[in-house]
Amino acid sequence: MNPDIKLTRRQLEVVCLLANGLTLEEVAQAMFVSLSTVNKTLAAARRKTGTRTIPHLVSFAIAQDELVWSDDDSERSMNQTEVVVGPAN
Repeated sequence: MNPDIKLTRRQLEVVCLLANGLTLEEVAQAMFVSLSTVNKTLAAARRKTGTRTIPHLVSFAIAQDELVWSDDDSERSMNQTEVVVGPAN
């Protein structure tokens, strides 16, 4: 993977929400944007990274340390994990 490839803040937000189990429609609602905007943001992120699927894009972002597993379990049960925007940004 190319370490010089960085997703934009908006691209990371979309990928992070998807990694946490939201649907595309739920991502659009959470970000107060249209579904079309979410799809265009994802398409741009996939083009930039050379990924073809959402899971591959999520894996790319985690491998690049742009998304990380949250260590803050204070508000979640032991069975839930959250992905958050990582230290690279």
